Amino acid sequence: MPHEASKPLRVMQTISTYRNFIDHFYAYNPNMASMDYKTQNEALTNYGFFAPHIISPYTEELGCVQELTFSNAAYLQSAWLKEQGLSSSLQPGWETDLLRRRIDKFKPDILYVFSPYTFNSALRDRLTHQPKLVVSWRCATLQNNWDWSAFDVILTSMPSIIDYAPKLGAKSAEMFSPGFPLSLVKELISIPQDTDVVFVGSLTGARRIAMLDTVARAARQYGFSLALHLSGDFSHLTPHMVPYLREPVFGLDAMRCLRRGRMVLDSRTPVFLSDRHGYPIEDISENDNCSMRLFEATGCGSLVLALDGVSRWFEWEKEIVPYKDPDDLVKRIRHFIANPEERDRIASAGQNRCLTEYNMKRNAEKFMDIAEKRLNKPAIKPRPYEVVAPNEPKSFNPNTMFQEIISNSYLKKMGWFSSYHRQAIVDDDGAPLPWLSYPAVNLLEERAPYGCTVFEYGCGSSTLWWAKRAKRVVVVEHNEQWFNTMKSQFPDHVRPVLQRLEPGGDYSKTVAMIKNIKFDIIVIDGRDRVNCAYNSLSSLSPSGVIVFDNTDRLEYMPGRQFIKDAGFKELRLTGLASMVLNVGSCTSIFYRDDNCLGI
Repeated sequence: MPHEASKPLRVMQTISTYRNFIDHFYAYNPNMASMDYKTQNEALTNYGFFAPHIISPYTEELGCVQELTFSNAAYLQSAWLKEQGLSSSLQPGWETDLLRRRIDKFKPDILYVFSPYTFNSALRDRLTHQPKLVVSWRCATLQNNWDWSAFDVILTSMPSIIDYAPKLGAKSAEMFSPGFPLSLVKELISIPQDTDVVFVGSLTGARRIAMLDTVARAARQYGFSLALHLSGDFSHLTPHMVPYLREPVFGLDAMRCLRRGRMVLDSRTPVFLSDRHGYPIEDISENDNCSMRLFEATGCGSLVLALDGVSRWFEWEKEIVPYKDPDDLVKRIRHFIANPEERDRIASAGQNRCLTEYNMKRNAEKFMDIAEKRLNKPAIKPRPYEVVAPNEPKSFNPNTMFQEIISNSYLKKMGWFSSYHRQAIVDDDGAPLPWLSYPAVNLLEERAPYGCTVFEYGCGSSTLWWAKRAKRVVVVEHNEQWFNTMKSQFPDHVRPVLQRLEPGGDYSKTVAMIKNIKFDIIVIDGRDRVNCAYNSLSSLSPSGVIVFDNTDRLEYMPGRQFIKDAGFKELRLTGLASMVLNVGSCTSIFYRDDNCLGI
């Protein structure tokens, strides 16, 4: 809605985008880095990455003065500094400092920080100019230690984030959708739809990888055309996907590729609540999340096949089509190849809904309605705070710091230096330890009862450690060479089992095959861990616990959730582990009341 006041509102939007997009953009435009700020900023905007979320340019038609900038584009921000007569050399932490300078220079009434992790209360307190309203957007993983107290409004398309936003300090939250730029329709509609199925996105998540692999197998079997424009970690690329692999695309290039698809695949990516290390705690998406891909693909006029769940933005079967699992997706693809009129009718209805209700001009009006509603309320100025140090600050001296680290008595006693030097899982005296996080090792050393029964997936130093306190240990291993190496070291009360490794095969089912023992402790620290979790619960004693290592990895989330759904509580123990320097590790202990660890 237009602003009626004599002085127009000033709206500033800052976007901190994916690093690989910034690198891709400048690699494909090699002369762009030397251009002036305006040329670079317009080129980044017109390239269309995050186009479904770019609001501020559309507020000019509503009578506002606006500015849009990409806050983590180094060449762009260096050009701005140079044009301000400042040093264009970027020092560590430059993005936060530049963001502060840019805000103070433009003096916005409404600040829309698209990425909430780039802005916090400490930065807001440092601003010379205080915006009347600070807004952000989130529809992805949250960290439970984030400080959102700087935000007056969080926009999201996920109901669960509406619930979490106040817990992280945000003053309010509103449902809001991505949109589609009407200016792109004329170009996109001229592109022929010459590919049966298109997917554009990152190769991540077990659910998505399984879906893409199944579709690739079906494309070969049934002969339909498929284009997979994948980006990200290609270590998960399957042989069946390779013939259909296409170059990664972003922004407007991505929309051109989506337009070529008669059908476009949209897989809901799970959204997690994570701890401060980024390790997932629980899936909070509740099958009620959507991505900007849904709006991009419908706006392009393609039929969207989306993973089943809540659909609050489009109507199932009339505007978009659901699928329940990969096999059902293949059936849907084959059905719509055989029934092009039905396919085109649904795609047209989806496009009409997108361009009518979710176009960017209308989204800008909704945004300003939300903003002006809050601007009419008296602002409560946040009280600035200052962190008070209990000791005198130390000068930064890398040599002194290194000496303090290597003399750290905790790391020495736990055996981290010894394990790193020997590349073995041992304590400071060279005795074997479980390869779990050190907090988990400490808890088990204190609480694991002597005389217990233990089943372990994956043998090694941990098996020797358990053998010292358990009356019986059964361990399954898939690597025959490692099995033979370790077998000779095991005492008589350890029973090693060699099993061939196949997903969901005998390896994961070994514990369930043992009928005469209920185990007090089952350790999941080998391969095929999700299936191991599925097969373990029936073999636990009434007071039994599950020790599940590396639960910071997203691919293990289904196993964790399965155990919790069975009534177990989860104790997450995060920290360093033997031999590993570059990352922390999380070991989870799943327990019920009256458990053998007394927790």
